[in-house]
Amino acid sequence: MTRLTSLLIALVLIFTASPTLAQTTSALSGMEIELWPEYDKPSMLVIFRGTIAPNVPLPATLTFEIPSKFTPLAVAYRDQQGLLYDLKYTTTAGANTTAITFSVPTTSFQFEYYDTTLDTTIPSRKFNFLWRAPYPVQALTVAIQQPVNASNFVTTPKTESSVGADGITYFKQIRNNVGANESITLDIAYTKNDSTLTASTVKPPAAEPISIATPAASSSNNQTLIVTIIAALAVVVVLGGVIWVVRNREESAASPEREPRRRKEKGHPPRPKEVHPEKSAASVTFCHQCGEPATPEDNFCRKCGTKIRR
Repeated sequence: MTRLTSLLIALVLIFTASPTLAQTTSALSGMEIELWPEYDKPSMLVIFRGTIAPNVPLPATLTFEIPSKFTPLAVAYRDQQGLLYDLKYTTTAGANTTAITFSVPTTSFQFEYYDTTLDTTIPSRKFNFLWRAPYPVQALTVAIQQPVNASNFVTTPKTESSVGADGITYFKQIRNNVGANESITLDIAYTKNDSTLTASTVKPPAAEPISIATPAASSSNNQTLIVTIIAALAVVVVLGGVIWVVRNREESAASPEREPRRRKEKGHPPRPKEVHPEKSAASVTFCHQCGEPATPEDNFCRKCGTKIRR
């Protein structure tokens, strides 16, 4: 009984641990959380960009939680060329959160959603961000984009500000070795007297929401297409040749055989005409003077000139 119980426990541990990332190791080597208030909508755009640790086998199944009142805007993975592709996911509703589960074929993934709790109807605007890390993260970065025409921008805890290549001010907080189930909190407050959206004035080149890309045909794809076309043409030519040969053989089998035309032998005189014996015996005459044969048309001997007697 003890052996059976131990075996069942071992099987349970194996099957429960296999589909998810190990919690005892740094499952994520990096995670970037970007908060873009009033970017292209009068709400907070929340973007998660993660990198799976090299020691984690792929594909890796991940589960993250977002507030239950919101739904994912997009879930994607990034290939080696940096292009984003749609990723299928499932959601599981909880009391206060919604769990998003997806399987990543590469080490880079991304998902985002809109948080509508940001009140943009009043000049003094506030936002409270709370996130619980489901896996250990080696390096975590939280970046807040300052909205256009905003002033008195303050974050708690305090963050470092810098101007990006797009000319927008960003406030960043960096944390290392974040443990699983550790909570990340950040409060944002600023003043804004209009409803101008950041996307309507600038388009940041360095960071932008998920845009599912369809890669252009590469040279290898073009070469594959050319090879396919050439192979198809070759097949058509071969089939045409086979059909032509088969038809010729059928026509040859249906028609009578013709005697091949004989070639004249060079260097040989033409064959003499056949002489029938019965005709030659009756028609041949001999000269009575010298015995030379004479034809019926001869009146004189061709040898001695004597007149032929009939």
